Amino acid sequence: FFTQAPAYHLILEGFLILWIVRLLFSKTYKLQERSDLTEKEKEELIEDWQPEPLVPLVSKDHSAPKYDIVSGPTSHKIIVNGKQCINFASFNFLGLLDNERVKNKALTSLRKYGVGTCGPRGFYGTFDVHLELEERLAKFMRTEEAIIYSYGFATIASAIPAYSKRGDIVFVDEAACFSIQKGLQASRSNIKYFKHNDMDDLERLLKELEMEDKENPRKASVTRRFIVVEGLYINSGDICPLPELVQLKYKYKVRILLEESLSFGVLGEHGRGVTEHFGVNIDDIDLISANMENSLASIGGFCCGRSFVIDHQRLSGQGYCFSASLPPMLAAAAIEALNIMEEDTDIFRLLQDKCKHIHNALHGISGLKVVGESISPAFHLQLEKSTGSRELDVKLLRGIIDYVMDETIPAHCPPLLCQPQKEFHWDANPLLKHIVSFRRQLFMVLNKANEELNVVLKFKIEGSNYVIFVTSDTMKCDSLTFLEQVNNITIVQGQTATLHCKVAGNPQPNIKWLKNDAPVVQEQGRISIRKTEAGSRLRIQDLDTTDTGYYQCVASNSRETITSTGVLFVKLGQSPTAGSNYNDHLSRCSVAGPSLDLVKCLEVSTLQHDVYLHKLLASINMALLQMTEKSGSVLARKKFDIHLVH
Repeated sequence: FFTQAPAYHLILEGFLILWIVRLLFSKTYKLQERSDLTEKEKEELIEDWQPEPLVPLVSKDHSAPKYDIVSGPTSHKIIVNGKQCINFASFNFLGLLDNERVKNKALTSLRKYGVGTCGPRGFYGTFDVHLELEERLAKFMRTEEAIIYSYGFATIASAIPAYSKRGDIVFVDEAACFSIQKGLQASRSNIKYFKHNDMDDLERLLKELEMEDKENPRKASVTRRFIVVEGLYINSGDICPLPELVQLKYKYKVRILLEESLSFGVLGEHGRGVTEHFGVNIDDIDLISANMENSLASIGGFCCGRSFVIDHQRLSGQGYCFSASLPPMLAAAAIEALNIMEEDTDIFRLLQDKCKHIHNALHGISGLKVVGESISPAFHLQLEKSTGSRELDVKLLRGIIDYVMDETIPAHCPPLLCQPQKEFHWDANPLLKHIVSFRRQLFMVLNKANEELNVVLKFKIEGSNYVIFVTSDTMKCDSLTFLEQVNNITIVQGQTATLHCKVAGNPQPNIKWLKNDAPVVQEQGRISIRKTEAGSRLRIQDLDTTDTGYYQCVASNSRETITSTGVLFVKLGQSPTAGSNYNDHLSRCSVAGPSLDLVKCLEVSTLQHDVYLHKLLASINMALLQMTEKSGSVLARKKFDIHLVH
């Protein structure tokens, strides 16, 4: 054999045999020298080791351990922290929570069935009252079948992943509630957000998907598509354009999942929700979900639709399969609430009339805007112009909530957004009541001094207290954040000033510049605006006294708008007003003593020109910045009286 085989063949086989032998007997790693520790060294290491806490340490002033405690029944009047208040914070829209018929029905069921069930629906947790409630809900909503859950939040959060799986595509309104977001997360589907109630943006996404399907028809044939919306959005108070959604459904062959927790028992002549409100055939909606914790004044939630759609949840709805079933007394209470809704349809008209009345009453309040539909029972009040700082907006809100509570009206403050802090009061002269830019810049200065500062505005106007009620319109997911704020600059006339700002956020924001709340106009060879990496730059050459003012970098995208404000102060030699020296007035704005208790009164004999006013306000802000550098956190414990005397 060896004589017949070619020489190169024998050489190759010999080389392979030697390589295999080397691999078998060689070590693939080197043993490191082992160094055993002595008992003393072990004890020292154990003694020095400090385990990290499982959760971050929470200060005593943090809002998480603190709650507004309710004692007694929840009705039109409620006792909060031992004080009786008028209740404007409940989702008890139809007032059925304190209805005697509902309470008597629950008591009767309690004596018959007991308190709970101690078992899921599939394992001795299905009672006859559960089946009756499902039948009544299906009849009320005019669908083939309904299914009830024992927890309202888990209803839509369980329904979405029961149908949409990995690889499927879900189109979601960007203002969707948190329970929808958790359901999407559990589904592991591909999520595509469209702008709030923007059907053009939704159709754009559907067209893009249609083009992708043409390129890959095999994948398209096994991919399911869903549109998830709310009938009445709890985050905005807007009603979804359901007729347009139904048109897009049939045009692009998608399924609609409709969440109606806020609209059920509110919209429509009989309270059936947004389908009745628009006159849409309920069979055009693939699945309707709602909770029973608002209008029905009970606990839990339900889904309704065609029988084959609902039956799928009895084996795939996690909240249905693995949670103890709804207590029978709460199911009985929900049935009685349905009886009342069917017997007295005037309660829906009365509710909508009350909503319109309150909505109109809230319009026209200075500094506020009312967001949402007039027939929405949940109102959103926002600042017309944000302070430019999310933290400051939150602190203002918490202060307003405390003020309203003192006036015996409980209001709702989102616990994840509002952190109560120590109060700080600023008393302003009535002359400043219309100078929004000054107030905003003052807030920015105080906020930089101490991030834990809480500012509560109380303006004395015409002898009465004027309080701004505010929620922030910048508190959203993936919120915009300034990586670089606009600086405050003091510069000599004739030189060049450059202002920068950098912004991070999703989607990528558009940036524009304002001066004293008006758009900055570019001038050839003097004023220029250029886009930079993650931001923008404003350059002003050959500075003049008229360039003094407040410069704002406004960043906005489809989700929110934020503002960073800086002061550009061009030094002057002569005041623009005859007989009045600006430098003299500037010297009067000084800090009194080392304790930094207050800013002395800045007296102005003549106040005629807008330009001059902005220069004076700029000088006040520059003085506050100087105080911040000197005092640090001490500023948060002081009070300031700032006056412009005409």
